[in-house]
Amino acid sequence: MVYAFAVATLIIGLIAGFLFQRTGQCFIGAYRDLYLFKDTHLLKGVVGFFIGALIGYIILKIVAEPFTAANFPWAFYNTLAAIPGSIVKAKDLLSILIVAIVGGFGIGFFSTAMGGCPMRNHVMAAEGNLSSVAYVIGFWVGIPIIYLIINALGI
Repeated sequence: MVYAFAVATLIIGLIAGFLFQRTGQCFIGAYRDLYLFKDTHLLKGVVGFFIGALIGYIILKIVAEPFTAANFPWAFYNTLAAIPGSIVKAKDLLSILIVAIVGGFGIGFFSTAMGGCPMRNHVMAAEGNLSSVAYVIGFWVGIPIIYLIINALGI
């Protein structure tokens, strides 16, 4: 039972990756196409993703309730404190918001500059696109660097 959630996550991730690769889904591209071309093809994927996430959340809530703390999801409890076990050990809500906002703008800016959302860049890197490979390397090298900065600042 210890590895059940890890195995389930791996299987769902493989299925999602396959679907993202086959459909060319990109969240940023969906909003771009809607704004520039009034095309809703990719936007249907975004809506489907959120509906699937809602259904998955409901299933997880039903199935995982006996195996988790009663206060799932953790972010909605303890005055929006950081998720237990998170590498970010925020001391207050303001520092959590600052890290989330700066991180969100950073990932949004660099992903848009590279031509799509992080998922699409990962798919394009797996397909051999060299600029996306550079993005993915920067993405995964940047995470520990930001972690070190956060810890150094004591946030």
